[in-house]
Amino acid sequence: MTTDIVEIYWNARPHLQRLGVNLRRSGIDDRGQHVLAEVRKSLVEVFPGTPVLVRFAVHAKAPANDLRILRRGIEQLGCVDEVRAAIEHALQQAECEAA
Repeated sequence: MTTDIVEIYWNARPHLQRLGVNLRRSGIDDRGQHVLAEVRKSLVEVFPGTPVLVRFAVHAKAPANDLRILRRGIEQLGCVDEVRAAIEHALQQAECEAA
């Protein structure tokens, strides 16, 4: 039996830049770490009771491929909108906290 793990790959770079997060070669600043933690929490809530592995990328890539969701290795296209909404909600909260 395989474990039902959800893997989420998200290119956070444009969103972090929009929030003014410092993306240094040595790592993401504390504010950026806080934003990513909030996004991680919101994504876990989308899949209650299921282990969620969130992989953040901060490299420039094709904007159309900024979000991928896999469950048992199979791409989950049906939940992309819900996951994207959860990410946007977490980003808005982080933006409000910073203001």
